[in-house]
Amino acid sequence: ASKAGGSIAPHKKGTSTGSRLELQPTVAHHALAAIEEKGLIGNWVQQNHDRLAQKAGFPQAKLNEIHGAWGDTKNMVKMMDDTLRSDLLEWLVAWSARARLCVTLGTSLCGMTSDEIPRAAAERFA
Repeated sequence: ASKAGGSIAPHKKGTSTGSRLELQPTVAHHALAAIEEKGLIGNWVQQNHDRLAQKAGFPQAKLNEIHGAWGDTKNMVKMMDDTLRSDLLEWLVAWSARARLCVTLGTSLCGMTSDEIPRAAAERFA
């Protein structure tokens, strides 16, 4: 998002306070929360650590922050070579096994564990 033309990312606007915890959700975060509110989103796998989904109103119960989150002492941020939380990994694997549709946004699908969900859904219906 920060590379997009007209980005509202704080570092692009020169308004950054330097605190990651002060980041605000984008229109896309709010749109996804509104779609979920209508019952049209089953789950959200969040690879970012920013908690913007929750700030936009997306329910934590449907959110898998597989790589941890800033400010969450129960789900500390994971480095690339860290072990993922086993309950979140099991949840991700279960979603991968049953997902009928996966919308993938803002990722390069570069081989992270969560990339398995769109791959599995595509293979299941290919």
